[in-house]
Formats: sequence, structure tokens, C-alpha cells
Amino acid sequence: MSQNTSPSTLAELDLETLSREPRSYRSLVWRKFRRHRAAVVGAVLLIVFTLGAALGPAISPYDQYEIKLDQMVKPPSLSHPLGTDDLGRDELTRILGGGRISLSLGLMASVIAVVIGGMVGSVAGYYGGNLDNALMRITDLMISFPQLFLMMLFSALFGKTVLSIAVVIGTLSWMSVARLVRASFLSLKEEDYVLAAHSIGAGSRTIILKHVLPNAMGPIIVAGTIGVAQAIIMESALSYLGLGVQLPVASWGSMLRLAQNQLTSAWWLALFPGLMIVLSVLSINFMGDGLRDALDPRHLLN
Repeated sequence: MSQNTSPSTLAELDLETLSREPRSYRSLVWRKFRRHRAAVVGAVLLIVFTLGAALGPAISPYDQYEIKLDQMVKPPSLSHPLGTDDLGRDELTRILGGGRISLSLGLMASVIAVVIGGMVGSVAGYYGGNLDNALMRITDLMISFPQLFLMMLFSALFGKTVLSIAVVIGTLSWMSVARLVRASFLSLKEEDYVLAAHSIGAGSRTIILKHVLPNAMGPIIVAGTIGVAQAIIMESALSYLGLGVQLPVASWGSMLRLAQNQLTSAWWLALFPGLMIVLSVLSINFMGDGLRDALDPRHLLN
């Protein structure tokens, strides 16, 4: 500060500082998030994809299940901006319909993984001891199994509906969430407010749900966001192998499987579904990076 600053100016600065409203936690998180340009771009793209998938019937005049043999394998044109497939179905309509399946399935699988992983990690981190060792050994055992093989096995056993595939992916993807939540609980349970809750006789369930878990929500939200992207990739892999969403229902992965025999003659059939998978996964990962930085209390005021 300049040495020529008068006392009246200092008083005005102090009054101005005191008159400012303190920023809420949400406003600080939002300010930090919007500074992450890649995260903002990813959020905008994801919103566009979600709205496009949700409003698909209003955007495209075609029925995604309607077969037109006179329009088979047509390249992109004004009437069909993304071309048609080998049965004359409009590719844009099918991509919008496939987006509803892929995005909703990814969200459901991520929610299941977060719920299971959050329960396992919170119990293991809070109670510790033999219970912690037992739960973490189970987690390590689940990680040691090849996930793709188990997903193929369970999808063959329990069916290939959207719900069953989401449950299979979610129940085989909770381990990283459990480890993350456990690490957060091991740190948070030693905080003063948790010790104070113990001293006034609060039960373990109350402490976990009302005191520790809310303060561990940042890492959980980030893990859940990234889990959506991982679930989309897993569903695409299963559908590409023929063990995912079954015809006539379309997902981006199943559209890639149908296009594999026409990569040279009908390039648009593989390009656009693959591009949607890449862009959606990148968008979600960018959002996860932005949320991780925005929810980190160590950098929140920077």
C-alpha cells in the first residue's frame, strides 16, 4: 500500500470491505468452476447432448424404428443430415435415441456404484479395525477380477435390458468409490466437530450421516461424475460385443457394432456414434476435473 494513503482513504476501504456480503459456499464453488474453461465447455456440450437426447422426437421427424428399403445406406444429405443405415433408418434419429439409452444407463450405473461404494467406504473408514480390513480385502478381491469378463458373464446370465446392464456395471464399479470414501472418512472422523458429537452422546449413524458424510461429498460427487463416463464406455464395449443393449433398441455402442462391416463403404455409420461417445466421455471427464478443483477447500478461495 502506498505511504501517501490518507487515514480517510483507509477508513473508506475498511468500510467497503466490511460492507461486502460474505460469499456462500455455493457461490465460491461456482466461481471456481466457471474459471475452469474446459469444464465449462464440457458442461455445455453435455447439456446439449442431454437436451438433444431428451427432445429427440421433437428434433427429428423420423421414427428411429421405421425401415425404408429405398433409403438404405444413403450418405449425409439435407433430408438425412447424418445419413441412413443399412435398413434405411435415419442416423440422426437413431443417435438421439441412442443417447437417451447410453446417457441414462451411464447415470444409473454411476448412482448404483456410488451408493454401494459409499456404504462400504463409510463403514470401513469410520469403524476401522477388523471390519475395515475385511471390507477392504473384499474390495481388493473385486478389483483383481477382470471386469469385462464379469460383465459379459453377468449380462448373459441376468439379461440384456437397460436396467439389468446398468445394475451389472454399477455393481462391478463401486471399488474405487469405496476406497475414496474410506480415505475421506479416516481423515474426517478425527476432526473436532466429530469428537464433539461423540462427547454429547451422538450415535454412530447420526455422526456418519449428518457430520462426516456431508463433508465427504466433494470427492464422492467427482467420483460419481467420472463414473458416468466409465459406465458409458463399458456399455459401449458390451454392446459392441453383442452383450449389451439388444436390437431394435439403439445405443451408441450397438450402433458401432452394426457399422463394423461397412467402415469403408458407409463411413458415417461408425463416425457419428463413435464421435458422440468420445465427446460425451471427454465432456464428463472435463466436468469431473472442474468439480474436483472447485470442491477442493484448499483452493476454493484462490
